[in-house]
Amino acid sequence: MGSPMSIDHVGLICADLDRAIDFYHSTLGLRLRARGTSTVQAAADTAGATFDWADITLPDGHIIELITFHDRGPGTPGDGHFALAVTDIDAALARLATADVQPESAPRTLTEPGDWHGARIAFIVDPDGHRIELVERPTSRARSSDDVAAPAGPATSGIDG
Repeated sequence: MGSPMSIDHVGLICADLDRAIDFYHSTLGLRLRARGTSTVQAAADTAGATFDWADITLPDGHIIELITFHDRGPGTPGDGHFALAVTDIDAALARLATADVQPESAPRTLTEPGDWHGARIAFIVDPDGHRIELVERPTSRARSSDDVAAPAGPATSGIDG
């Protein structure tokens, strides 16, 4: 398929993860799906940066990924990214390459246990510098609004080719 299927998630960089969780979960009443710590592996300039994250789920199943970097990271509080779901990340990147759009790094497969396990991700940048994450989720791990909170690793997460 040659175009994005849907928004997979929106990622927001936060100064204080607990404060952000309190706002989205307690104040807005959205569900805290999962929380954890991960290390950036995909982006060459920030490889090795450690971050805490929380997935907040909206009633329709969409995710707001809250991110706080320990030291350095791509962007500062207030920055973020959005993710597009794709069925075939390699085909999507091949299609984008014909328009001279290159990923920040080669796609990688997430190995953290939980909902993100097995997802393949790559980041591209639009003409204005907005980071777009492409996410190919395993078909056996389709996300739904009925998912329960469990340990998970985020895609930090597509355009179909």
